[in-house]
Amino acid sequence: MKSLNKSSHLNKSPITMQLTTLTLNISLHPSDLSAFRASIIEVVGREHHLFHNHDNSEGKDHHHWGYPLIQYSVRHGQATITGINEGSTAIKRLLIPQLSDHLEIKGQSFPIMDFNLKARAIEVNWQSEPRTYGLAGWLALNKENYRMWKISEDEEIRKMVLSQALTGQLRALAEGLQLDHPKQAVGRVLRIDNQKKIQWHEVSLIRFDVLMQCNLHIPTGLNLGRIAAFGFGEIMHPSQYQAYQNSRKRVLSYS
Repeated sequence: MKSLNKSSHLNKSPITMQLTTLTLNISLHPSDLSAFRASIIEVVGREHHLFHNHDNSEGKDHHHWGYPLIQYSVRHGQATITGINEGSTAIKRLLIPQLSDHLEIKGQSFPIMDFNLKARAIEVNWQSEPRTYGLAGWLALNKENYRMWKISEDEEIRKMVLSQALTGQLRALAEGLQLDHPKQAVGRVLRIDNQKKIQWHEVSLIRFDVLMQCNLHIPTGLNLGRIAAFGFGEIMHPSQYQAYQNSRKRVLSYS
């Protein structure tokens, strides 16, 4: 794997990323995100593939494996949609004009009394020195690297496996953001703070909380890794990540 300490010759041309965050005043549990996305798709129409990452033109139904430019999550207990570049434009031009005063989710009507729309232009660029971030609820492993991770009991080897997965996912992110030379992206897991088995659509997965470094300056609040479209793998500033870990530990101490 390319070393993070050998990044002085990176192409440093920055890009300006358009980021829009729509927060609805709907209290939602993370397990309801699939149904929430389905409701949003009903509002905008299935022909707008950015909202569901499938190409269903001319009878097709193929999943787009690129980085999702529209992401669904629960932030502070409320339903949130994040749009990046074309996804940002789609939220403002396709979704907002069609929002009504309620949203049907799993047969239940949720009133939309208000919403918050935040649009930002953020510079994203390569870094000659690595930057540190937290990743919360990160689904790092596919079948192949899960086997490598599982058979090793050595902590450093496991971190290496996770770092390899992280690097691949950062390259997909860089490509999705249309950065020059996305294969320059390199990531390294510094510390594993938590791991937990979860079920997602009857598939067993492992979610991780990790502290990591990479050679990209990227905005916090985006998601990374498997199922990033559903809020897994939230990128956090180190101080925010530490506060999240402290809060999690307090909850565990009282349970």
